[in-house]
Amino acid sequence: MRCLKIRSLMVTGNLTVQGHASNVEGRRLFAGGDFECEMMYPDVPVIIGGNLKAKKVDT
Repeated sequence: MRCLKIRSLMVTGNLTVQGHASNVEGRRLFAGGDFECEMMYPDVPVIIGGNLKAKKVDT
């Protein structure tokens, strides 16, 4: 399974991750459009302008 470890990321459109996504504490994720991933493990709040589609979100 692939993993996206986010440092700081700003996407103005849609973002799709094949696998799971996690962001390091103190680092931000901004997605202007839809965000899709298998699982999401956010350590800090994320901002998603569109829809979130994930099988599991562990906060």
